[in-house]
Amino acid sequence: MLDTHDGIGVIDAGPSAHREGLISFEEMRDIFERAAVATRGHSALASVLPAWTALPHQINATFFSTLGADPTAYLLCRAVQLFVPGTPQIYYVGLLAGLDDTDLYARTANGRDVNRHFYSPDEIAEALAAEVPRAILALVRLRATHAAFDGDFSWEAGGDSLRLAWRTAGASAVLEARVTRGDVGFVLEVSGPDGPVRFDGVTALAG
Repeated sequence: MLDTHDGIGVIDAGPSAHREGLISFEEMRDIFERAAVATRGHSALASVLPAWTALPHQINATFFSTLGADPTAYLLCRAVQLFVPGTPQIYYVGLLAGLDDTDLYARTANGRDVNRHFYSPDEIAEALAAEVPRAILALVRLRATHAAFDGDFSWEAGGDSLRLAWRTAGASAVLEARVTRGDVGFVLEVSGPDGPVRFDGVTALAG
């Protein structure tokens, strides 16, 4: 899970009591600061600071907004989410690549509402026709139906690259990611009875 109706739970990955956490307090602070830059300061205004910590509990912004509405960076995050083991869950605003609903936040003064847009049927249809949601749905279908995901998972990471792979007899699905700041990209290669297929970005996945 990357995002929820309550926001983006950065603090959940940080240190707690005697446990080190997946990311440090300084890395958490950097994430909040980068989100604030991407949202032009709005996430810093909307995110609530609890009395028991020096950082907000969550980023109150849509995941797409915190990445500056960059389709490639966003699809890479979703691809990693859908490739790691477990049962992936995608929040509806995240699926539709929604941006911050600043009007709703202005009306309610509830920071979480910035990521709780009320979609009309026409807005849903328009969003589902757009490239980014189509690409996300393609990843969902791949994860749900491709035989490779019934096999063995492996991963490699080094420098600014990441490789996630699933393999079983006669099928494979491999995600290779480049995460250099300012130069983000990914390639997805899948193979099965119909032979290999390569997707080298958002447009290719959207079909």
